[in-house]
Amino acid sequence: AANKLPDVAPVAKCRLRFLRMERVKDYLLLEQEFITNQEAVKPNEDKNQAERDRIDELRGSPMMIGTLEEIIDENHAIVSTGMGPDYYVSILSFVDRDLLEPGCSVMLHNKNHSIVGILSDDVDPMVSVMKVDKGPTEAYADVGGLEPQIQEIKEAVEYPLTHPELYEEIGIRAPKGV
Repeated sequence: AANKLPDVAPVAKCRLRFLRMERVKDYLLLEQEFITNQEAVKPNEDKNQAERDRIDELRGSPMMIGTLEEIIDENHAIVSTGMGPDYYVSILSFVDRDLLEPGCSVMLHNKNHSIVGILSDDVDPMVSVMKVDKGPTEAYADVGGLEPQIQEIKEAVEYPLTHPELYEEIGIRAPKGV
């Protein structure tokens, strides 16, 4: 009877282990629910991406720019382009009709001339092509030996903008540029 060990019941350790296992179980259930929700949402995301791809395909890359002259009905308008007559065109379903108003710039599909988008008024594509992002860092002093040409540039470009009164005193119209 000397070899008999006393009964040991580590209640505190077992209780801590049980609580830890409960937390792990709760975490795994939460993770499983999250994955199930993600799988339910994924077909919608794929569908939305497919719709976006379809819209981009409809818009196509070759575009023309026109000016909206008049809205005829919910799906049709009259648009003028820079090259040629006015067109009676359709307005595609994904175009925001609230932004359409006479005089606004619109993007037209190159082949069927339907309206595929609206250009914001602050972006005129004809002006943005000619826009200079950074002014030149060179000065007239950097150019040597061209004093007569520099003087002509100043008289033709700078002075009409900075001193138009000089031209008015002489009685001639100031040049508008080069």
